[in-house]
Amino acid sequence: MDEIMVSVDCLVYKHEKYLRKCLDSLVNQKTDFKYEILVHDDASPDGSPNIIKEYEEKYPDLIVPIYQTENQFSKIEIDMCWAFQFPRARGKYIAFCEGDDYWTDEYKLQKQFDAMEAHPECSFCTHRVAVVSEDDKETDQSFPEKPLDSGVYDERGFLDMVAIKHSFQTSSYFIRADILKKWLKEGSSIPKFVLTMPVGDKALLWLGAASGKLYYLNDTMSHYRTASVGSWSATTEKDREYGVDYRKKIIKASEEFNEFTDYRFDDIMKDQIVQRELTIELIQRNYKKMLSSKYKKYFRQYPLKLRLKCIIGAFCPWVVRLSDRSGKSTEE
Repeated sequence: MDEIMVSVDCLVYKHEKYLRKCLDSLVNQKTDFKYEILVHDDASPDGSPNIIKEYEEKYPDLIVPIYQTENQFSKIEIDMCWAFQFPRARGKYIAFCEGDDYWTDEYKLQKQFDAMEAHPECSFCTHRVAVVSEDDKETDQSFPEKPLDSGVYDERGFLDMVAIKHSFQTSSYFIRADILKKWLKEGSSIPKFVLTMPVGDKALLWLGAASGKLYYLNDTMSHYRTASVGSWSATTEKDREYGVDYRKKIIKASEEFNEFTDYRFDDIMKDQIVQRELTIELIQRNYKKMLSSKYKKYFRQYPLKLRLKCIIGAFCPWVVRLSDRSGKSTEE
């Protein structure tokens, strides 16, 4: 095939320490089709641009870079991919890998390409991703958390897996480009929920679920690098404010997504909105509100220790203040 079939979206910012491993994993893919690697460096102050230039010179038919001279993330309001990557993608499909993650299977692109070609009803393909520490040591965590069978999942099943939990990690995404690029054409506009969503990769999952089915491959084909494995913890008032604002934005995006899909997934969206509202009450330590009948179903799903803490906090708040100065998030 002479035509480029897959565009790989690689965002880079201060990834000097990890970038060579990432780029090596991208350029060493074995495929029977042409692909391109769209590298976007957002004015990294470290050696990332020099590394990209090195790979650009070595692999001129693969590496298609953008070198920003000013940091764009701090200036623009839309996601970097929508602003700089999707408009220039030439492939039928778009794959993803940020500069501090890396692929571990040299046939990853081929496997996902074959799956999507065989299943035109699918808009999205993902696979299992292992979580490693900053220094590349394996952990017991993965995306998704629990094993899934390989195969097709319908739109409702797809959305149900990603509405609350972040079941799939970005380095596994493989998307039909037309479901993204059609919103960039003249006369069209990017869906509101995509712009509102505080996490760009979650917006992609939701858009994928609104556009078709999911094909999942139960093969570990990439590694997600994390500096601190574990749950997000609100340890200061500033962190709590961020946690509340973050979830309020997702709730607003949920309402916009509901409208965007003509309420086809109304029950799923309402369900996850209530769960996020409960998490907001937890972050703000509104323990009495957490015990209301509205949240009963979801409160029961909390670990016993956390439920006991909330019950004590509702009736003896001074005990909780003395024993625990931080609120711990139960999602994402």
